This record gives sequence, structure tokens and C-alpha cells, in this order.
Amino acid sequence: MKLKIAKTEWWAVSQKIHTTLKEAAHIAHLNGKISEEDRNTFYTSVTEKEIIKGILSAEDANERTLCFIREVTDIHQNLTDKKASDYINMINNFQDVDIDAEKSLKRLINDQIPLALNASNIIRSSPIKWAAGGITRLSHSDYIKEFDEQFFSVVQKQIDACLRKRRDITDRLYSEVLAHAIRCKNIVDKFHGRGDILAKTALSTSLGATGREKLPAGGVPVGKKLEQ
Repeated sequence: MKLKIAKTEWWAVSQKIHTTLKEAAHIAHLNGKISEEDRNTFYTSVTEKEIIKGILSAEDANERTLCFIREVTDIHQNLTDKKASDYINMINNFQDVDIDAEKSLKRLINDQIPLALNASNIIRSSPIKWAAGGITRLSHSDYIKEFDEQFFSVVQKQIDACLRKRRDITDRLYSEVLAHAIRCKNIVDKFHGRGDILAKTALSTSLGATGREKLPAGGVPVGKKLEQ
């Protein structure tokens, strides 16, 4: 309980410090003391900075990055729910929506990211509805399942596209790793799906009447025989 109270008190202080710094940065910018870029530093979240570095400023963003967007459709109608702040930026002791953060998020989603990424690199999940006490376990499950399928599909396509583009690469290390990967896949494919054969083998090598276990024997690379 004490930890929870301390966390709440610190969050209020932290938000006050953040607000004060933003106001000071804004005034300093208006007075020509700092640049707009420096001013924006006080308005930009860590996540937004990562997006700027990884997507908006990257030369080959479409080859290396994907954007997954989740939308909780009625979050703004449930701001009084104690779990709402887990899904939306709030200030004033979790009483009000952080308008600056909301504007920044909308600008990223609607304007900046679509300019940097192809439509195929931006994946939106099915809308999620809020329920009493937050998002239901079933909704979470459906979202994770959908995300899993989407992620696998688009990452696979991105890898294939990257390989096609680099097909003519003559780098020896690349060729060696690729050859090794292909060989591993071929070896695995030979044994995959042979559960019925392995089951029969296990049955035939079970303990016999003498109580001695039957073991495969023979030198490499000759075929194995069962020896009792």
C-alpha cells in the first residue's frame, strides 16, 4: 500500500516537472533562445523518438521496419476507468487526457508514418472495444492471435523481398550461412512428419523377453540393424 501511495505521489510530481519544462521550452523558443528542434525535445516521448530514429529518419525503412497499430474504439468514453491510463496518456493525477501527447500520436499515425512507409508496412488490428474494468481476456486473446498471424505473414514477406533483392550478393559469409540454413532445412524436412515410423521403431526396440534393450548397431555410414 505504501509503495502504491508513493508511486502516485511521485507521478504527480513528475507530471508537474514535465509540464513546467515544456512551458519553459515553449517560452524559450518564442524568445529565440532555443531552436524548434530543441523545443520539441521536451514534447517528444521516448517511444516517439524511437519511431523518428527507426522509421522517419531511416533511409531503408520499408525494408527493415513495420508499424502495427492497435485501436481501442471507445477509450475516450471510459476515461474514468482506473485502467484507462494503461492505454492512453493521461495527466493531472490521471484525470485528464494529455492533449499534446494525443496530437503527437495522431500526427505520427495519420501523417508522418504513412509518408515514410508503404501501406503494406502499416498493419492495423481489428478495433477493440472497452469493457467494464478494461479489455476482456477474450478480446486480448483475439488480438494476440490476430497479431501473431499478421506478424508472421508480413515478416515472412519482408524477408523474402530482402532475399530477392540480395540474391546476387557474392559475400562469402552470406553464401556460407545461406548454404548451411538450406542444408539444415533439408535435413529437418526428411524427418518431419515421420511420427508413425518413429513410434513403430520405439515399439520394436522395447524390452524383449530377456530384459535386454534392443539398440541400433552398425558403423557409419552403413544401415543400422537391431541387435539383442
